Amino acid sequence: MKPITYMSLRVALVLGLGFASTVAVAQNDYPARPIKVVMPFTAGGGVDTVGRILGEGLKEVLGQSVVIENS
Repeated sequence: MKPITYMSLRVALVLGLGFASTVAVAQNDYPARPIKVVMPFTAGGGVDTVGRILGEGLKEVLGQSVVIENS
C-alpha cells in the first residue's frame, strides 16, 4: 500500500474545498420558484386549515411564496 504524501493531501484538500464552494454558490438562491405543498385531503377540513397555517409560517421564515394545493 502506497503511503499518503503531504502533496497528495494538499491536492485533495484544495479539490475538496473547490467542490464545496461550488455547491454552496449553486444553492444561494434556493428556492427560486414558489413552494407547492400538496394536501391529499379536501379543502376546508382540519388538515387543510393546519396546512394553510403552516404555509403562512413557512412564507414568513423563508421569504418565499408557498402555495397550498388540495387534491
